Amino acid sequence: MIPVSHIRKVDELSVKTIFEPHKNIDTSYFNSEADQGDIIHLKFFDLNEHTEKQTTFMYPILPEDIKDIMDCFVIVVAAVIDFEVHLETLKYIKDNSNIRSNLMLMVLPTL
Repeated sequence: MIPVSHIRKVDELSVKTIFEPHKNIDTSYFNSEADQGDIIHLKFFDLNEHTEKQTTFMYPILPEDIKDIMDCFVIVVAAVIDFEVHLETLKYIKDNSNIRSNLMLMVLPTL
C-alpha cells in the first residue's frame, strides 16, 4: 500500500510513526515540502452526532506526486474535499496507467 499525501512538517514524524509497524505500507510518498496539510477539529457528542471544523487545507495531489507509482493494481483516491486531488491528476492516472476498472474515487463528506 502506498498512501500519497501532503502533510505538515510538524506532523511528519507522528504520521510515519503510526504506519511504522505496518511493513506493507510505504510511507515515502508522504510529502511535507509545502508544509501544508488538513487540520480538522472533530468533537463527538455520540455515535450519530458530531461537529467538525476544517481550519487548514492540504496542498493538492498533483501528477508529479504519483508519476512513479502508475504500475499499481488499484488506485483509491480518498479526498476530504474535492480540490485536494486535481482533475489533471485524475486525467493523468487515466492516461498513464493500466488501470481502467480499478480506480476508485471517494470524496469524504464533511458534516
